[in-house]
Amino acid sequence: MGEILKDRLVVSNDTRHLIVVRDFVSRCIRQSRLPREDENKVILAVDEAVTNIIEHGYDEGVSGSIELEIEADDQQFKVMIRDTGRVFNPESVPDPDMKEHVLQTLDLALYPEGGELVAGLPCRVYVEARTPAQKPADLEG
Repeated sequence: MGEILKDRLVVSNDTRHLIVVRDFVSRCIRQSRLPREDENKVILAVDEAVTNIIEHGYDEGVSGSIELEIEADDQQFKVMIRDTGRVFNPESVPDPDMKEHVLQTLDLALYPEGGELVAGLPCRVYVEARTPAQKPADLEG
């Protein structure tokens, strides 16, 4: 069995410290046997958790601390996060209304500007998107 890595970091509840948190987790990962392809996934998960603590665990202007403890060996990479913020009860939040999150059907109209659409030739196209109720819809991408 290999060496056990243990490390600890304490930061205040300020988003300016997120870079310190990411660097700490990254350094610990590089010292561990965690596959490098998982490094960004773990950093992102810890960053999201700490950000949620900072944004939702404390009232504005109230200071507190967030402790990260990492333990790693040949079999696992464990991150424990403790904070002094408000207790969150997931049962107190209603289940999301999935109808709000389901992709809605859109009617798309394409209008070539300055002529016909011809395969292989550059052409500007105006796109209009409407909901089934014929209300304008925003598009991205």
